Amino acid sequence: MADNIIKLSGLQRFKENADTIYGRVKTVQGISPDDTGNVTIPDATSSKSGLLSSTDKSTIASLSTVATSGSYTDLKNVPTKVSQFTNDSNYITSSASITGNAATATALTTSAGSTTRPIYFKDGKPVETGYTLACDVPAGAIFTDTNTKVTNTLATTTKAYITGTTSSTTATGTQVFDTGVYLDTTAGQLTATTFNGTTGALSGNLTVGGTITATGTITGSAVYNAVYNDYAEFFPRGEETEPGDIIMLDLESDEEKYVKAYDVEDSNKYILIAGVHSDEYAHLIGGENPPEGEDFVSYNINKFIPVGLAGRCHVKIKGKAIKGAPVILSDIPGVGVCCTDSNIPAIKIVGYLVESDNKEEIRRLKIRLK
Repeated sequence: MADNIIKLSGLQRFKENADTIYGRVKTVQGISPDDTGNVTIPDATSSKSGLLSSTDKSTIASLSTVATSGSYTDLKNVPTKVSQFTNDSNYITSSASITGNAATATALTTSAGSTTRPIYFKDGKPVETGYTLACDVPAGAIFTDTNTKVTNTLATTTKAYITGTTSSTTATGTQVFDTGVYLDTTAGQLTATTFNGTTGALSGNLTVGGTITATGTITGSAVYNAVYNDYAEFFPRGEETEPGDIIMLDLESDEEKYVKAYDVEDSNKYILIAGVHSDEYAHLIGGENPPEGEDFVSYNINKFIPVGLAGRCHVKIKGKAIKGAPVILSDIPGVGVCCTDSNIPAIKIVGYLVESDNKEEIRRLKIRLK
């Protein structure tokens, strides 16, 4: 049949110039078939629709070599940026360049990373943590480690607090930072609101450079190294006095008041000499408890006289003084005089001189209180 379609492997269909005689191909493009009826088409001299030139065949062969060997030397256009590598879905669309060396990254296995051993970045590389999170961590959790030491460099304006928890038996509880116990801004000075001795006692040596105030009882088997000399008591003040004045009960007052001592000529009145206004007592009793933070003596001195009752203290005296002689009242209130009369009544004696001199003016000399 004229114009039948002849199919050739690898070529498009041809209809032109085909003659069929008894169902056999006569010619194709002027080429006669061989005895078996096959037609061999030679290479085209140039690219032509439906035909391959020798150059075309060489290009196809090069592409086959690239596909099997992985060498791109035979490709004319080698990709130079990410945007030139795309798949059917065009997932890679960035125009950024690929830089860096993946060989320096720490390799992670497919099992790396979990809820108990997460991945984190170190020096720009993903690394699996070396610790295992074995439990849930609640909000506000407080973490501790084996290092329980606290380093503090005490500044002149900084308090170093002693802290603790609200639990006395376990490591749980609320952390308390302001416990009221701290090293004060003066290095080495410990400040505390209260020292509680009901459940225990301070052991060892206690050295105090300031004042100890106690509302309870102070008990000791012995007290040493008191640099002062007498035992004194706060007596209710009846007038202004000063250290060294001899003190007596005010016979004219309806209340118990004490004033500078004077000699009473009325034989119906008794003189009650209390002692000497002292400023060198080793122990002082009486008075009233001051408000917190106020000095005990400063608070009481306007209402009470610290009167030396026993021991030794300095008394005001005029005229010649003889060691060992008794001191009695002079004609000046509050001032004593050396007495050489061995028959002087004991009720008038303030104390006994432990030093002597020949001065006449009023001065203070040491006596042993009666």
